[in-house]
Amino acid sequence: MYLGTDKTGKERFCQYVPVKDTLAALFKQSNVKDQYAQSKLHVHSDMILNDVNDGKYFKQNVISQGSSHSLSVILYMDAFEVVNPLGSGKRKHKIMAMYMTLGEILPHNRSIVDPAQLVLLCREEDFKSFGQDKVFSRLIPDLKDLEDSGFQLEDKSHLMASLIAICGDNLGSHGVEDNLIDGIKFDSCFNSLKSFHVCSGLPPCLGHDLFEGVVANDLALYIEHLVKVEKEFTYDQINRAISQTKLLGSDSHNKPCELKEKAKKLSGSATQN
Repeated sequence: MYLGTDKTGKERFCQYVPVKDTLAALFKQSNVKDQYAQSKLHVHSDMILNDVNDGKYFKQNVISQGSSHSLSVILYMDAFEVVNPLGSGKRKHKIMAMYMTLGEILPHNRSIVDPAQLVLLCREEDFKSFGQDKVFSRLIPDLKDLEDSGFQLEDKSHLMASLIAICGDNLGSHGVEDNLIDGIKFDSCFNSLKSFHVCSGLPPCLGHDLFEGVVANDLALYIEHLVKVEKEFTYDQINRAISQTKLLGSDSHNKPCELKEKAKKLSGSATQN
């Protein structure tokens, strides 16, 4: 998809995979149709929160309320480096990617990468330069069309669909750079959808906010209190216990990091903390 020319006069493009075609292809798979049918048998409870479809905003979605046969689209936005992030090309070739999953497939299928469907690829510099209106100029009309007319299934019937959430880390979700900006920055083009608004549709990233944020800082303080005030154990003792602990399966790659006495926070990733 042609974006325009950058400040050096070079033509810039991004890659877009039509969401309607992707949804139509997905619903040719029997396991996707089975999971969708199973989700419609789910009995919602006001007292138990098991999944996204038990939430308040999901239940109030205008498309879901208007049709019992509707589909919930969840977008995921993140950026990745395609070259050495420590080299001279850092950020120069960074790619902003958007993926799609469905609210009606089983939760464990939404928590892994393989079932996610590619929607868009764009250089991060181009995204910042040309803006969201240009980069999402084909995605937004497609999402509006899904709200109004849906997409066609193999039996020639139509299934309505609506965007319910855009997930990602906080920087990706808010589209901010390294500098801090106060107040309202702009009116997101996603607000033009009748079933979505960024105020309720951008869930915070628990991995960054909690496990790499509050938890990493507070847990370091708790451990320091237990070591220096309560004297329950020493840093050497807890580090020895960590090194001797054997974890199985995928957990074996996420063993907690060694604790340092003067560290202000835990140094591990979200899965390690």
